[in-house]
Amino acid sequence: ERELSLPEVFDQARDIRRLVGDLATQDFALTRMLLALLYDALSEPGGDMAPGDTDAWEELWLSQSAYAAPVAAYLHQHRERFDLLHPEYPFFQTPGLRTAKDEVFSLNRLVADVPNGDPFFSMRRPGVERLGFAEAARWLVHAHAYDTSGIKSGAVGDPRVKAGKGYPQGPAWAGNLGGVLLEGDNLHETLLLNLIAADTPGVHAAEADRPAWRAEPSGPAPAPDLGLRPYGLRDLYTWQSRRIRLH
Repeated sequence: ERELSLPEVFDQARDIRRLVGDLATQDFALTRMLLALLYDALSEPGGDMAPGDTDAWEELWLSQSAYAAPVAAYLHQHRERFDLLHPEYPFFQTPGLRTAKDEVFSLNRLVADVPNGDPFFSMRRPGVERLGFAEAARWLVHAHAYDTSGIKSGAVGDPRVKAGKGYPQGPAWAGNLGGVLLEGDNLHETLLLNLIAADTPGVHAAEADRPAWRAEPSGPAPAPDLGLRPYGLRDLYTWQSRRIRLH
């Protein structure tokens, strides 16, 4: 097993057998994030989603490196949006998020295999005090996909908060969905087998469809356009189910 950067993942996709995250659910969530990135990197700004049809998809399937250069250029262009500590656009987080008492809680709430309270039946003892940037990013992606339901910290600016608490909204999107993931002989095949051509019946992408890192960060309150979304696969695959801020 090796820890790779995003450019390395796409550049070496044919040589990578599969993603191996900290949990199997993390593999699913990370694959969806990679797919959203690939869709966005291949699509023209303001244009139709790529690949446009099965012929374009087949070119990607047969090519040795059809998407490595576009993805590398895309990641360079949007590199600030993948910064966990960016003051305005922290990756998969809500900037300025705080409780009324400015409380900071344990990372146990983010790391899914460490229970809150007494950490019995966990491989981490006595809990999680620090995370490296790469692992923190993986758990952020996982939390938006699989965080459990329950009472959460009440955020300043969220009208749903009562007595300092955010009440259950249900599990995060993939926790409700489950999920089916086609797996090929390597990561390149896995990504392409799950990359849907834009002309597939039932697939729709509005002009506003974009991944979370290219949209305005979520605020503590529900998004005003929530009833109109998701705008497409890029929006759906990076859906911000929770409001999180790392310290």
